Amino acid sequence: MPPRELFERMNARILEVAAPDGAGDAGLDTWSRLGEVATPVLATWGELDIPADEPFYAETARRLGQGPGRVLPGVAHLPGLERPGLVADLVREVVAGVGN
Repeated sequence: MPPRELFERMNARILEVAAPDGAGDAGLDTWSRLGEVATPVLATWGELDIPADEPFYAETARRLGQGPGRVLPGVAHLPGLERPGLVADLVREVVAGVGN
């Protein structure tokens, strides 16, 4: 199934469920605690994503404190659907760097 079609199908399901605002909120202030994350993280975002959101992505990477983050070429908001091979390579890169 093409990525766009899969996205539309997934998004339609979310709208069907009609979860109320705040659904899934655990009541944790995770935003201010990102620096406590000890698991290796590579913050990424797509070069074609919403430009106004880019400062948020960069700030997320900064707060994680594990590097500046990385802009993924040729993808928007769903890189795992748009370029799964690229995402798999990034996961392998992070895992290979664990313990080095």
